[in-house]
Amino acid sequence: MSLFVHQMNTETTSNDAVVLLHGLFGQSSNLSRLAKQLSAQHRVLLVDLPGHGDSAAAPFHDLSTMAESVANGVFDAMREQGIERVSLFGHSLGGKVAMQIADRYPDMVTRLIVADIAPVAYAPSHLRIIDGLLKVSHSQVDSRRQADEVLQEFVDALGVRQFLLKNLAKQETGEWGWKFDVARLAQYYDELINAPQLSGVFSGDALFLKAERSDYITEDHRRTIDSFYPHAQYVTIFDAGHWLHAEQPDAVFEAVQCVLK
Repeated sequence: MSLFVHQMNTETTSNDAVVLLHGLFGQSSNLSRLAKQLSAQHRVLLVDLPGHGDSAAAPFHDLSTMAESVANGVFDAMREQGIERVSLFGHSLGGKVAMQIADRYPDMVTRLIVADIAPVAYAPSHLRIIDGLLKVSHSQVDSRRQADEVLQEFVDALGVRQFLLKNLAKQETGEWGWKFDVARLAQYYDELINAPQLSGVFSGDALFLKAERSDYITEDHRRTIDSFYPHAQYVTIFDAGHWLHAEQPDAVFEAVQCVLK
């Protein structure tokens, strides 16, 4: 399948890189500010997850298949640029995919940076969002404003609606549609909220960023994290919710840059 990988700072002589993976219903541009900041010193690979942005949908949208698709696309880019190992940064679903890749290909991953997610199964908290996204798809909207009016029935939070609407674009047919495969993601949603299937302990450095106003990483989750990542460090991003990289971008950059040094 075709995976969208945007490479930044390819002129550097460094033989490693930082791979950035966004979350569910997002796209690589959600991490463009962090990518620009990091690219001052590092090669950066910005990736659209399968079924998101400009990447094709995978046959199945479970974590294992998604991780394998991302790994194959990233490794192709690494070979082209002479990159030997990477640091993986993943937010939310992207964090689960990063954990799965690090578990499967530990020799290719120097360090793991996970933003506001743990290697556990989560309750289905996106069902109303999915209903709203599907309603927009079936409503033949002709503007983001009209799509927002449809979404308001399902999603109260303006910030969440604005995040989702960044993924609404005019298609080649002239109609408006989502830049993710909402039907396929809805079909496999139960798979995506499962815990990644980790087979061993990751011996490299691992950093887990917890958003202060989010419950995606709890004290109970830390015990599970420590069992798979014995070198795990934790940084709390204050005054931030789940989309911490959007709400506190400089604090996230500083935390990531510290572990990359």
